[in-house]
Amino acid sequence: MLKTREIPPEQWGRYLQTVVERERDHPVKIEVVGDNVGAQPFEEHAPLIGLSLEPKGTGRGYIEVTVGGPDGTLGHSIEEPEHIWVEESATGEVEAIDIEDRDQVKTLLVFEHPAMLDA
Repeated sequence: MLKTREIPPEQWGRYLQTVVERERDHPVKIEVVGDNVGAQPFEEHAPLIGLSLEPKGTGRGYIEVTVGGPDGTLGHSIEEPEHIWVEESATGEVEAIDIEDRDQVKTLLVFEHPAMLDA
């Protein structure tokens, strides 16, 4: 059974750092979803390299997602994040992270498992 919880903003930086420490090189799928963009795949089967909160003055700053790609690394920035939700398995493993920006555009990071890669 999966459990979804919201990460409080004051914990974002540490939480994202912990995820990278535990899940570095784990293959992820990244998708951007929003009313004016629909569902746009960004990358699949890419190893997670970085996930960090970059503060900017008194504002929310941005979250930088970095994955490995065929020609090096790929980055994706989420400007002015408003919410971070995490979906975890019953054993506490991260299954997905949903980051929503102030325009309600969501960036979904889905942690792929061997069974998913074979499908």
